[in-house]
Amino acid sequence: MLDEKISSLERKAEEESNYAESLRRSFGRKSYFNLLKDCLLGLFTPSEIDFLGSCDSLTYIVFSEKIQSELKKGLKSMKSFLSEGEKKYLTVQLDEFIQTLNKIFDEGVKTGISPVLIEFALKRWLKIQMPSNSAIPIHKKVGLSLQFFSKRELRKKASRSNIVRFTEKSLLLPVSLSEIKIEDLSDFIEAGDFFCDVAKIFADCFINPIKIEVQRVDYTDIKERMKSTQDLIKENASKKLKEIFEEVNDLSVKEIQQYLNEIVKYINSGEAKVRALNAQLLRAKNLTEIEEKVSVPGILRFFDPNLGEKIRKNINRATVGLNENLSSAPDSFLSRSLLGKKTDFDSIIDWFIKTYDQVFLPTIGELIFEEMVKIFPETENDSLEEAHWIGLLARKSDQPAVYFIPEIERKLSRSESIVKDCLKTVSVMVYDIRGSSIMGDKLLNAEMEDQIRNEFQLALLKAVEDTNGFFVKDTGDGGIVLFSEESSDFNLMQISKSGNDKEKSEVDRIELKASLDAASRAIRCARNMLEYSERFVRKNLNRYQEWFRDFDVKGIDFGGITYERLPPEYRKIFQIGIGIASGKPGEDVYLGKNVLGRFDLTGNLIRRANMYSTVHHPDRSVILIGASTMFSFLLNVGSFESVGNEEKIEKSSYLSLQKKLIEEVIRWVKGLSGNYVISDHKVSLQRIDYLLDGIGQKEKIEVSEESVSVEKGVSFFDGKVREERVLYEVIPENRR
Repeated sequence: MLDEKISSLERKAEEESNYAESLRRSFGRKSYFNLLKDCLLGLFTPSEIDFLGSCDSLTYIVFSEKIQSELKKGLKSMKSFLSEGEKKYLTVQLDEFIQTLNKIFDEGVKTGISPVLIEFALKRWLKIQMPSNSAIPIHKKVGLSLQFFSKRELRKKASRSNIVRFTEKSLLLPVSLSEIKIEDLSDFIEAGDFFCDVAKIFADCFINPIKIEVQRVDYTDIKERMKSTQDLIKENASKKLKEIFEEVNDLSVKEIQQYLNEIVKYINSGEAKVRALNAQLLRAKNLTEIEEKVSVPGILRFFDPNLGEKIRKNINRATVGLNENLSSAPDSFLSRSLLGKKTDFDSIIDWFIKTYDQVFLPTIGELIFEEMVKIFPETENDSLEEAHWIGLLARKSDQPAVYFIPEIERKLSRSESIVKDCLKTVSVMVYDIRGSSIMGDKLLNAEMEDQIRNEFQLALLKAVEDTNGFFVKDTGDGGIVLFSEESSDFNLMQISKSGNDKEKSEVDRIELKASLDAASRAIRCARNMLEYSERFVRKNLNRYQEWFRDFDVKGIDFGGITYERLPPEYRKIFQIGIGIASGKPGEDVYLGKNVLGRFDLTGNLIRRANMYSTVHHPDRSVILIGASTMFSFLLNVGSFESVGNEEKIEKSSYLSLQKKLIEEVIRWVKGLSGNYVISDHKVSLQRIDYLLDGIGQKEKIEVSEESVSVEKGVSFFDGKVREERVLYEVIPENRR
């Protein structure tokens, strides 16, 4: 029960993430889909196109690997006979292919898919696979067969379809809606060139250009925040430098260096904030650019189901347009008189409207239907990201837009909304440095121990500065860091001259603001801390040799050995336990002055983060995050993948490619179960077992490769929410 609840929340975070939105814009093409649907609503009623669903996205049909294989095999056989010119055997090959199509319709009906939807999907697929005009005989016979299957299944349901009757009059053109030009129709229509000339004239007179409304993102706020941050950095740095220069004669060199270091830290922190805002700006621009790349198919310039009616109501305007713009007309539209040849405009208009309604509209209408439905994978260019999108889309049972033939078992429960609570958060990081006891016991030199620990802490502070964190305090063997909307600005309050109380901040409390990227910055900071700690150990290997005289380290070459090859007792030096908890400002965490007048944190987030930081692994550092941190992180990252997809999809063959893509679709339909790879942040997330139910105190928690285990009889119970909490381990890319 608990596992299903957590899984449903994870699925909800996946579906409402920035990544899902970018996939929708790339593949769902919401605005484009609705534009095409509006075109169809000019030809049919909403109930007649209800098989497209109530969704606003491209509709997909995913065939099983077996069906895909049979389709490709049959198509390859037909192509080979066409290329060899052995057309006398083509009928046999077509008959075998049509048997496969018959099986598809039978399977589709079992899963409740509209036969019309299958018909259009297969027609689109065939046109993409065989776009050449030389394949018209195949398109013709297959098209007639598909119509037969559609009508057969519709008859079984005792229903009629205006769509089938309408589109059976369409021209068999091996092109898609986005590729076709009005001139392409000329070879298939009587007096085709003349029809195109007249269509262009009437389009200019009566058809308004169709546009796609692009939802633009307002970048003004982000740009203003970037500028104000840069201005603030300059202003404060200039102010502090001026103060130092005015009193430089009263300061020691050490004090000057100390204040300059503080200013540099502040500047670095501000620069990190500017970089974060710039990344946010680029992400917003990229989402807009995806939509702007979608263009209206040129053929829709001539598409209007009401064109015939508009022409007849404005017959004089139509006649004037023809008279002024037609350079010539076929002889069949010319009448002879004593004054010579005269163009019969009434006949031209009658002929055009009839041809337009009976040939042009059915042809374009069918191409529109085909544009709105896709068999996946359709070509070798189909991508892993589209597979991710289809998997996310297939979860929406109330708005079906993905159909599987045969149907797959999904068992998806409706998930709760988590966006309100987790989209914006404040994050608290507590980190605990391991190996201090070992170092103290071996060194027996408190001054050197303090020096080494401070050097190590400075290396970790660089990670905090790079991610706009606010270093709240040093706890001796670790520290506490805050991440919020303006956390980097709090570092300015730490710049004050020793002994000058009036320089210190008058503020007693700070109103924290939740941030979209607080969790992601905290996780990136934690990852960098692990990287910096290993770098520190590598750099100082020779210093540690004196600590381990009683260990068997024979044969170790400290000049060339890698960190990974160090004995376990060496790798334990300066390992870190990091815990990150996220929540709401004020409710879950508060930043104010303590009894000593220094800023400190209070609230549940500190207690949770501290508990997570105490988790040990026998061989490595550990980063643990709570559910709120994970959800906030996942909602806001640019992209993520499933841990299960470690194998690169190689285009060795279409069949091997399609198998892997279909597997990825199904994996995403069912949810990633708390296991994610976030390449942009060079980490993966792995859900670990739940802490046991009951009331008790933490005594011993250990991390193994599989799970978090709690000493028997002891559990972690959150008194505030009265329920267990799930944990996730953050694993750096180089440790997966």
